[in-house]
Amino acid sequence: MSAYKLGVGLLSAALVVVLTVPEAQGRRRRPRDNGGEMVFAPVEVGKSKPESKTMKRAIKFYGNKDYYSASIFLHKVLTGKEDGEVTKERAQFFMGKTLYHLRFYSASLSYFDKIVEKGDAHKYYKATLIWLASLQRKLPESAGILDKIGKYPESALDAPELASIRDELVFYLGRFFYRQGDAKSWDKAIKLFRRIESKSKYYIRAKFFEGVTYVRRGFPVKASGAFKQILRVAARQKKKGPGLKMFMELAKLSLARVFYQAGQIALSAAQRSKADRMMKLFGAAKKMFRLAIKYYEEIPQRSPNWLQSLFEESWSYFMLDAELRRVFKQDFAGFQKALGNIHTLNAPFFETMFFPESFLLRAVIYFKNCRYRASSESVNEFRKKYMQLFDKMRKLVKRHKDDNNEFFSFAKKIIKGTSDLSAEMGRFAKSALVDRTLRRQFDYVHELERELKQVESAARDWKTTAIADSIVQDLSLQKSLAIARGGEMSRKRLKRLLNEIRGLLVKANNILYEINQVKIKGIDIKMRGQVIKIQVKLQKVKVDDEHVIWPFTGEYWKDELGYYRFQVRNKCAAASK
Repeated sequence: MSAYKLGVGLLSAALVVVLTVPEAQGRRRRPRDNGGEMVFAPVEVGKSKPESKTMKRAIKFYGNKDYYSASIFLHKVLTGKEDGEVTKERAQFFMGKTLYHLRFYSASLSYFDKIVEKGDAHKYYKATLIWLASLQRKLPESAGILDKIGKYPESALDAPELASIRDELVFYLGRFFYRQGDAKSWDKAIKLFRRIESKSKYYIRAKFFEGVTYVRRGFPVKASGAFKQILRVAARQKKKGPGLKMFMELAKLSLARVFYQAGQIALSAAQRSKADRMMKLFGAAKKMFRLAIKYYEEIPQRSPNWLQSLFEESWSYFMLDAELRRVFKQDFAGFQKALGNIHTLNAPFFETMFFPESFLLRAVIYFKNCRYRASSESVNEFRKKYMQLFDKMRKLVKRHKDDNNEFFSFAKKIIKGTSDLSAEMGRFAKSALVDRTLRRQFDYVHELERELKQVESAARDWKTTAIADSIVQDLSLQKSLAIARGGEMSRKRLKRLLNEIRGLLVKANNILYEINQVKIKGIDIKMRGQVIKIQVKLQKVKVDDEHVIWPFTGEYWKDELGYYRFQVRNKCAAASK
């Protein structure tokens, strides 16, 4: 294995475009329901039985906003035999709305779900879309509302009655297709995201998901166009709230990743191309890596994405010196900046963050400069720290092997820092349990627990009724399923971290093997009577007029983070007789 192959092998993790995808932000006003009556045009349903007195009382209570009483009488309609199918459909719809107003959002969704399952045959199928949108704002995404919205055809969103929330529903339907994970669905998602006009509140987030979807489809140019459009629109807005700033930052991070990938593609093409195209492609690769660095450096230090951007930026710097220095005969200062970033990543201020691959990137940089002892030391530092964590993690994922519910409780303790794990192991395990998707699952369990507590704290004359008992049974089942799912997801994430470390340990061994091969070759040269001439080249740190060089003396200062640079001495030898 050559040193070049070592570098590319380590790049595998950096090549994966991992995007922190935000969920819909903010609360909006409840949709009007015209005093409780359906706002959609009536559906022809033929003859039906007149509404019972029970149903009329339920609607009266609903109109008076006495939702607890309304729920009691609606439940009697739904379980009784007084009313026909048409009235029961209306009762089902009003029960969903009633529970929504009572803040039993998960219980409300169960009733609306029954309407969605029946489809267009249900009188209130179209009207339910309004309430699904309202629930999507209230419940975590793990509640599965996007899947309900995904059962509606796109044409259903064009109903005149949905004009006020059409962009919101189009965005949600696009999100549904994005999550399906196949090319056909991604194309549908892109089409839906592009429907949303620039004046809409959902334009920025739709544009972001459009870019992300283009990345998954393998269209980097179109992806970069979508991300740049976010920055152009944001630049025209005088007031930039937290939501807009978040999407601006995500757009920049996404652009950096797209350009890094484009640089890799151009570099690979150049290495396979004929001489007449080679330099043009090398030039394109240089441009792409520099653009990636430009956008990585626009991520502010206060951002939660800053450390990740530093690590990814290090790969762009590495590629400039490792692959393009010899082509352009130019020192890009890539090695010294990459090593400086790695020095920041491993500062004591960030002991809760883990960048295991940074040790191996540092080892490869030293290897490229024939600093074999330093390369070995970096690998051994990685092995010393992560071999122990790897062994502990193997035992950890086997806990509560056949009980996801117990593992969910264990994962909660890890996140809170109250588990029986050592401090470092607890932080390491927690690093795998903080992604947005898992957090949504934990939030969903928390919401179900809140609704169950709300039943318990309700007035006695309501919580002892049949509808209260029905809600408790429904919420308890949902909670049990959600906890089991949360435990399963937590275990999978810890296993994924375990496999990542396993892969890095293999790469660490590969680097040590390469170092030993070089040592063996050096011994062989000496035995043949050859002289090894060492050319030590010092890559000086260059600074502009706004900065000064200040030697690092072993003490970290917060205002220095991100500005470290290493002087790299190249000790590569030229063998001669």
